Amino acid sequence: MMDKYDNLDKLIQLKEKGTITEAEFEIEKQKILSSEQTAKSQSINMDTSAPQTKKANGYGIVGFVLSIIGGFSWYFTLPVAGVALIFSLVGVMRSKQEYKMGLSIAGLVLSLLLILIWIVWYDIIVPHYDKPTGWF
Repeated sequence: MMDKYDNLDKLIQLKEKGTITEAEFEIEKQKILSSEQTAKSQSINMDTSAPQTKKANGYGIVGFVLSIIGGFSWYFTLPVAGVALIFSLVGVMRSKQEYKMGLSIAGLVLSLLLILIWIVWYDIIVPHYDKPTGWF
């Protein structure tokens, strides 16, 4: 605020000394006054502007939640983890910023881990215990 008045004082001194003409004085005075008005209107606009919200990565969230559900539903682990894997992959591909990829990557890792555990359990461990031992 004081800067504006200082600039106007200097401008008046230049006009009184004859360094600038009356027309130049008026032009420069309008520039100083309009720059102050512009700064005020910009500060008002900045104060009243609505905060911008960040959009969530819906596919990543769905993939993460489904992978957690798949971990608790043992008989439906493979189909639920498969769907979670798909949603997580879509979430990773659609996210344009890194901060939106967190849940997508977590869902991706968790669903891959569940699929791996399911395959190991049903293809390696369960057939081993179902083999006849010859004790009967």
